[in-house]
Amino acid sequence: MTGRFDSIAKLSVVLDDSSLTSYIINVPGQTVRLELARARAASVGLETQVFAARTGDAAASIGLTPGEVGCFLSHRDLMRTIAGQPSDSLHLVLEDDVLFLDSFRPTVERIRAERPRAEVIQLGWIPPPEEATAVGLAADRARSSAAVRRFARLFRNNVTPVRPLLRRAMFGWGSHCYLITPAGAAFFAELLDVDRTIRAPLDAYLRALSLVGGPGFALRPNFPVAVQDPGLPSTIQATSTGLRQIDDRGRLLRHVD
Repeated sequence: MTGRFDSIAKLSVVLDDSSLTSYIINVPGQTVRLELARARAASVGLETQVFAARTGDAAASIGLTPGEVGCFLSHRDLMRTIAGQPSDSLHLVLEDDVLFLDSFRPTVERIRAERPRAEVIQLGWIPPPEEATAVGLAADRARSSAAVRRFARLFRNNVTPVRPLLRRAMFGWGSHCYLITPAGAAFFAELLDVDRTIRAPLDAYLRALSLVGGPGFALRPNFPVAVQDPGLPSTIQATSTGLRQIDDRGRLLRHVD
């Protein structure tokens, strides 16, 4: 297992103009959620395939709900499918409660145009509470401001006028929107297979993926470009996690239109 983890990060492929395959993970029978998700995807120019979600048994885990187990198994099944696709292909994984922000389409187009070397890019996430404080978000917005960066260049020549679109950082919570290559999917599937007992929600494994893949393996934009629709009931758990969503400018969302 260790050898596999050490070597797979070197298999990085360039994200080019190859076809983008988009999947919506949906529990069979949840037709209203599916129709809404497909309509939203079409509005940003995506043609989508439906990937049938698994239902889970809490007995297969440690302290997780059946919904959390089903989410884990669904993404693992999809990773195994993507891992078998051509190495130069690119895949977008969506959950059926995804809601795209205005910057989603230009961000994906820019990613494909700039062709960063990465295996997985988390486009949608919820920052943990400690990262979603008013002060922290204000500081992050300032670092992204072109005016602030121009001023900073007066003192530090290595500051670029425009903050890079993608950066290496620990992923946030959420698996509702991410780009992945077959090599990245193979790595993720293996990470999910480390133990037969599911010990944590999928989000924790996704965050681990951003740490163990090596430099450039996993990236994310400065701010999310997709969020989870708060108007749809969670298929994972009955109660709120208390995590607060931010928009594509790093502002706390009071509501989502």
